[in-house]
Amino acid sequence: MGANFMICSQAFVKKSGSSFGTLIAFSFMNISKSLKGKRECNHEDIISIFETALKTIQERGKTKLGDKTIADSLDLIIKKLKD
Repeated sequence: MGANFMICSQAFVKKSGSSFGTLIAFSFMNISKSLKGKRECNHEDIISIFETALKTIQERGKTKLGDKTIADSLDLIIKKLKD
């Protein structure tokens, strides 16, 4: 699973010229590290994927919840997945 997210990360780097693409690429890169060696994902892994993306976007994009960015959407997804 980790290798697949790394491939996605590299594709975003090559094809996207926007800052949003860069944030997604870094998110996928960090997700790939957390899933290294895994062959499948369970429910907790899915939550972790979204949490990693949110953390990466907040840190790299210097944004916080309430700024009306993708971070708000990711936070909502995480909350729903935990319900």
